[in-house]
Amino acid sequence: MDASEKRPVVIRFVFIGCIITAFLILVYFNNKRFERRNEVISAIVTDHGTSHKADLILYYEFNILGKAYKGEAMYSIGQGNYSDFLNKKFPVIYEKDHPDNSGLLLSPYDFKEYNIPYPDSLKWVKEKYFKGK
Repeated sequence: MDASEKRPVVIRFVFIGCIITAFLILVYFNNKRFERRNEVISAIVTDHGTSHKADLILYYEFNILGKAYKGEAMYSIGQGNYSDFLNKKFPVIYEKDHPDNSGLLLSPYDFKEYNIPYPDSLKWVKEKYFKGK
């Protein structure tokens, strides 16, 4: 391959590299923007159920400036006394501009996903339902 044949190949690699770099930069800044737009507040678990795969579904409510919001979270935790969660408060993370976009923070993975340390107050949940996870 002579120099004139190599030039288009090199240009393609540079172009693809620039696109990948731009994409990674956009993802990084979007994640940072999302982190700044989130708030954590307490929610109360109002009910529980199971999915068709026997996953635990927790239904929760939280209030912001007097307005109630509802959400649900699903966990694969096996058998247990799911009423342990009823009428208890747990942290929920929500988007400031869109509080309907929320998520219950219960498992160690939930906290890790948002770079939030796992609280001592939930140690009982971790030991009983997420041991080894």
